Amino acid sequence: MKFLTEIKKSDDVEQEMNDLRLVIPADIDEKYNYSMSKVEASNVLVGYEDTLLKINQKLEQVMTRNIILVGPQGVGKTATVEKFTYDHLQSQTPALVIRVAIESIGALPGRTMVSRMESLMRDLVKIEYQTLISNYDEYEKIDVTGMTETEVEKVINSTPHALVSVYDKVFFKANKISLLGLSSKEIKDLLIDNKGERIQTDVLHLENEQIDLSVLSDVQIDVLLKQNPTAERVQTDTFSLSVKEEDGKFTLDGKSLSKKALETLQEHNQENFESYTRSVVINNRYDLAIFIDEVHKLNNYGESAKGQGSSGAMNALKEGMARGKAKLITATTDYEYKNSIAKDGAFERRFSNVVLVPPTDEVTVQIVKSQLADLTKKWDYIPKFSDGIIKEIVTLSTQLISNQPQPAKSLAVMDAICGICREEYHRTGEKRDVTHQDVVEAFAGVGIKIDLNINSRHVQKVIRRRVKGQPLAINTMVGTARKARFTKRDYRKPIMTLLLVGTTGIGKTESVKSLAEAIFGREDAILTLNGGDYLTPEAVTEATQFIGDSVQTDKSRIILIDEIEKADKNMAKACMRLIDDGIVRDSHGVERSLSSCIVIATSNLGASQIAKSAEAMHLDEIDTPDVLTASLEEQWRDQSMNIQNALVTGNEGENNGLPPEFLQRFSIIPFFPLQPTSFATIANIKLNKFADEERELGFDVKIPESLTSEEWSNYGLDFKRFNNVDIVSVMIAKDIISKDAKNIGARAINNYINDTIKGKLSVAVEYRLEENLPMDGYFTINTNGNSLAETTSNKMASVMVTYTDTDESVWIVDEYHFVDKEMTIPVYRDVSGMKRSDIWDLITDESAKDENVESKISNTDFFANY
Repeated sequence: MKFLTEIKKSDDVEQEMNDLRLVIPADIDEKYNYSMSKVEASNVLVGYEDTLLKINQKLEQVMTRNIILVGPQGVGKTATVEKFTYDHLQSQTPALVIRVAIESIGALPGRTMVSRMESLMRDLVKIEYQTLISNYDEYEKIDVTGMTETEVEKVINSTPHALVSVYDKVFFKANKISLLGLSSKEIKDLLIDNKGERIQTDVLHLENEQIDLSVLSDVQIDVLLKQNPTAERVQTDTFSLSVKEEDGKFTLDGKSLSKKALETLQEHNQENFESYTRSVVINNRYDLAIFIDEVHKLNNYGESAKGQGSSGAMNALKEGMARGKAKLITATTDYEYKNSIAKDGAFERRFSNVVLVPPTDEVTVQIVKSQLADLTKKWDYIPKFSDGIIKEIVTLSTQLISNQPQPAKSLAVMDAICGICREEYHRTGEKRDVTHQDVVEAFAGVGIKIDLNINSRHVQKVIRRRVKGQPLAINTMVGTARKARFTKRDYRKPIMTLLLVGTTGIGKTESVKSLAEAIFGREDAILTLNGGDYLTPEAVTEATQFIGDSVQTDKSRIILIDEIEKADKNMAKACMRLIDDGIVRDSHGVERSLSSCIVIATSNLGASQIAKSAEAMHLDEIDTPDVLTASLEEQWRDQSMNIQNALVTGNEGENNGLPPEFLQRFSIIPFFPLQPTSFATIANIKLNKFADEERELGFDVKIPESLTSEEWSNYGLDFKRFNNVDIVSVMIAKDIISKDAKNIGARAINNYINDTIKGKLSVAVEYRLEENLPMDGYFTINTNGNSLAETTSNKMASVMVTYTDTDESVWIVDEYHFVDKEMTIPVYRDVSGMKRSDIWDLITDESAKDENVESKISNTDFFANY
């Protein structure tokens, strides 16, 4: 094939193309389930000159003349073939490329695909011949008149571009010839190629008359034949030739005749038949190639030998390629090439590889411009894209979309923007230029946020509302969020990467939730991986795939790797890769971008060093633990390296330290042990939240009023630092969890509220509901009067839940005494006017009577003491 022909230079001016009409014989079209179509020429693709040159060169090879385009989906394999077609339609020897859709042939039953692949190259010769004679009146021939079939076949096989042998002219003595014996298709083809008159007769000869059967129906003819079995039926089918040679012979154009059809003509025209000329047709007018996209899909059809190697369909195509002359262009992805093509060495050797790599951003910009110019000619309205907008689309696509290559991802964004603007145009009738906001909306449509809508003041407000006693941590997180918004961002990387360090229960998890709420609008926008669940390298791979699968559908979230030091060492390496590259592979091997994610790791390593640093920084002496001061920042800078060293060293004997290069990729955020004042504040927040939740359920729950620091100073030096907290919260901080604070931190608050306070309130609510008592009063959660702030009696501090009805009578469920022998119904005591410590003594007194007790103190005295 002559693909390396001189191509007209367009010089940005469209040249007239030598377009060709593809002719596929009807029987072949049906045979391949109408899977063949012409590849339309397109001049949209630019910047692929080197690739097109390689295609041309490899198709000019004389031994391996088939190529396979290899590249990721969306890199432009089909567009390259369309551009190839366009270029060659402007050449002296134009090219025609036929696309074969594998799925269409695959829809045929049974092993049809295999048989079609076996015959494909032979049938392409027929298509090439019919297309040649349909588009050109003149073409090269070799005279083979008088040669044997073997000799003719040899000429065809040894001559480049030789297609088929045809009977150019068939000579007859008289102009009328019989067409009897020829098929309807053969007669139809002859009538197309020759001018003349066809005359058909069908006469039934009876004794006394002749009946013209041509005017009767088939049913009438059958009746006549049965009634007259001895009658003679005479049929004639003649054609009057109109072409007469100088020597007086009449000529039939026989290029559509097969050898068998010619023999039939000879048989029915024995006296009239004279001779014929025969030639081999050479296609020197145009070039033909076949294009099979996703050629690896052939492996889905036909069983492979012994379950190994290529499929039956792939092997059939391989054999057909060895015999055929048509040039074959195929395409597949690099992944499928490795898994479906390369494993069959014999099949792979039939091809020359042309590897397509994604174009540079500069080339992609030109492709987008070319595509827009082409669309503008075809559609009623295409918005105007400025050079700056196009560059922005390409740059952001390169950085933010990892599961597609260029130019596909830029063209997809461009198309999305066209959709936005065209919908607006058809709704309002207004035309406008594309804006940055349109680009933002197009990326948002695939879950990618370009402009970070991060308000650092809002972030600070949300975190400070939820996280207490960690001013350094809050300041670092807010500062990181501020930098993410107001400094130039590397879109290839996650929004932020944070390492939260400190012992358990001091606010790390709550900080992650509050950050998710502040930035993504919901506290559950978190994908959590617990380090202890990934103890092997294989498990770490599963973890990264899990992340990839998750961000495929929800790209804006926090990726939290909790207690990373408990995971296999490869987890730290995996984190470094996903931070550096900003991508992660899902379970299907597809790359997913983390550019809209925040990556957070937590670690309990170095807890003892953090505690020492807290002592060195005198954090327990700070009156305002939620306030950041310059002195506190300076002290942190002095201690930060000690904590980093502790993270690298890890726990003694456990070999679980974190690599220094891992730490360098994170903003390290310290969480120091909480002070009692912070525990009390946290408890107050959680108690109020619990009371609000109960009110939503229809139960009015109250907690004691919060006191100011001035009011708390009346309780002694140990309480002067408390501020805006209630007595129950202070009791939880000082009496309940003070001993366990260093070990379990603020989680002890949750435990106490869930186990004790919620339990006692449930008992109080249940009693009134089960006894059908009115619920128009309110429940009060308070101490039992034995907290350190209230007494020095050393009695156990606890909480009590009472109910105050509309008469201001106060009631309590005595869980330690019962009114029935089965001990199922507790005593319900009227404790109006009693001190809380007295109430506690009463219900915990084992000698108390198991009956309702009436108070002897007035309600006025009770509220004064309560």
